[in-house]
Amino acid sequence: MAALTGVFLSTRLTSCISTSATSPALPLIHCGRGDKKTAKGKRFNHSFGNARPRDKKKGRGPPRVPVPSSPGKKDPYDDDEVIKIDIDE
Repeated sequence: MAALTGVFLSTRLTSCISTSATSPALPLIHCGRGDKKTAKGKRFNHSFGNARPRDKKKGRGPPRVPVPSSPGKKDPYDDDEVIKIDIDE
């Protein structure tokens, strides 16, 4: 009986070790400084490319016309009614 439990323990340990030692199939996705495809990653890596061109005028497209800001949203509970309150002292 003791020999059987030893076999089961050894198979459990090897299966646990083999699954934990393997690396994930998908690589980790970096966003920001470590990402070589973003401008921040290009600045961090001191490199240039499509996200961060060496020539500032290249790849920017036509100049954008500034759009005026939209008016603020109206409060649904505000009915613009003013109530005058008389305080007697």
